Amino acid sequence: MDEFELTIDKIVAGGFGLGFHNEKAVFVPFSTPGDHLLVTVTKQYKNHSFAAIKKIITPGSGRTPPQCLHYGKCGGCQLQHISAKLQGEVKANFVAESIQRIGKINPDGIVAKLKSSPLHVGYRRRAGLKVRVIKSGVLLGFFAAGTHRVVDLSSCPILDPRLNDIVEPLRGLINSLKDKNFIPEVDCVAGDENIGLVFHTLRAFCKSDLDRLKAFAKEQQLPQLWVQQGKKARLRSIHSNKVLSYELEEFSINFKPGDFIQVNGAANRLLVAEVLKAIGDDLTDKNGVVWDLFCGIGNFTLPLAKKFAKVYGVESQPRALERLSQNVKLANIDNIIPIKADLFKPFGLDKLNELDKADLVLLDPPRSGGIELVKRVVKIQPQKLVYISCDSATFARDAGVLVNGGYTLNSLLPIDLFPQTSHVEMVGVFEVK
Repeated sequence: MDEFELTIDKIVAGGFGLGFHNEKAVFVPFSTPGDHLLVTVTKQYKNHSFAAIKKIITPGSGRTPPQCLHYGKCGGCQLQHISAKLQGEVKANFVAESIQRIGKINPDGIVAKLKSSPLHVGYRRRAGLKVRVIKSGVLLGFFAAGTHRVVDLSSCPILDPRLNDIVEPLRGLINSLKDKNFIPEVDCVAGDENIGLVFHTLRAFCKSDLDRLKAFAKEQQLPQLWVQQGKKARLRSIHSNKVLSYELEEFSINFKPGDFIQVNGAANRLLVAEVLKAIGDDLTDKNGVVWDLFCGIGNFTLPLAKKFAKVYGVESQPRALERLSQNVKLANIDNIIPIKADLFKPFGLDKLNELDKADLVLLDPPRSGGIELVKRVVKIQPQKLVYISCDSATFARDAGVLVNGGYTLNSLLPIDLFPQTSHVEMVGVFEVK
C-alpha cells in the first residue's frame, strides 16, 4: 500500500480527518486538524482514499490523550483523541456543512453554537454488549469499527459506572451457562436509581440456565432481567421487582428494558428543555394542538402536555404506546391522546388526516429521517415544526423538502448527546413563510 505524508485540514462527518494528496481527498480516522502524519492507504477509490496513521510527525493543537485503553480498536468512539472544545466545533461544522451541501440551505445565522453535555464520560446509560464465546472464555464488549469482531472490554469510560460494574459479573455468568453459544448480545440499561438487562438468545434457554439467570439477578440485586428470543415481540421478563425510571421536568418517566430511551440522561434533560424553549409561548394557548410524532414512551409528550390543550402522541410500537399510557396515568394528565400509526407507511400517514389540525408538529424520527412524512406535513402546513434529529445528513435532506415546501428554517441547535463520538443531536425550528 502507498505511504506518504499528509496534513489534516478538518474533521468531517463520521469522525474522519480530511487531507489532500496529489489533489485527491484522503480520509484518516483518529486524526485531528493540524496533524502532520505519515499514513498508509487502506482503501483506494477513483476520487478518494482511506488511510491509517503510521506515525504522527507533528500533532495538531487539538489532540489529546484518549481515556480508554481500547480506543482505536473498539468502534464505539471516534473522537476521544481531540479536546472537548474542538469536538464541539467539529460537530457544529458537521451540521452546518450538511444543511448547505445536502439541504441547499445557507447556514449563516441559523446554526447555533453547540450545547455541551453536562457529562463527557460516564454518561452512557444504555448499551448493547456483544458476546462471543471462544476457547479461552467469553468476549464481552463492542464491535471493532466496520466489523463484527468483538473487542473485549473490562470497562468503558463512557458507560454509566453502574453498567461498568456489571461487566465482569456478567462475563462470569455467561461463561457458566449451558446455552452461552447462543447469546449474541446483552442489552444493559440504567434508570436514575436502578439498572436492567436483556439477554438476547437464538434459542430458548434451558431450565437450568433460566434458574441461573434468576439467581444472578438476586445475587447482583438487579431490579429487571429480561430475555428476548429473536424478535422484540418475544421479549419476556425473567425477574422484575422494581421499576426503572428517570426524572424529566416535573415528571417521572417509567420504562422497561427493551424500551428506547436517550443514551445520555443529563443531556436528554437539556435537550427537552431546549425543545420547550424553542417552541416558545406563542402557540400555547388554551386551544393549542400539537402532534408528537415518533413519541415513544413520552419523553417529549408529557412536557408538551403542560403547554398545549391537546397532544397527540403518535407511535408505531405497541410496547412504547403501552408505556406512554402508563406514564400519562402516573402523571395524572388527561390531554394526551396516544395514536398507533406507522409513519413510514401510507396507511399510517393517512391516520394523520383524522387528527385535529396541529398548530405545532414535533418530529423525532429514527436515524433514517422521515422523508415521506415531511412531504405530508408540507401539505398540512402547521404553523411551526420542531424537527429533532441524530443524523445531520437525513435532517438536511428533509429540511430541504420543508424549505422548498414553504417553510423557513429559523434556527438549528446542535446538542452533544454523544460526547467522544462523531454523533450529534440537533433541534431545528421551522415556520411557515
